[in-house]
Amino acid sequence: AAPDATALEVDVRQGGALVRHARLLLRRGEQARHPVKLRDGSYDLAWRLERPAGPLAGQRTLDVEGEQTIVLPLGR
Repeated sequence: AAPDATALEVDVRQGGALVRHARLLLRRGEQARHPVKLRDGSYDLAWRLERPAGPLAGQRTLDVEGEQTIVLPLGR
């Protein structure tokens, strides 16, 4: 949704405490991947996508149960 994005920052929090921060540099057309092992539970995720036209940002709740792959569509 944002092919011109140059970087992605993600904060994962649980109970207000920062569990994981990641900053990924992006190449045009490349899908960002960042494996993280999280314990079962509910997490608050905040993301910021940097791009020449201006940043996009958002928040969402992430529920983790068992071992799984979670795909987060970002952009508009």
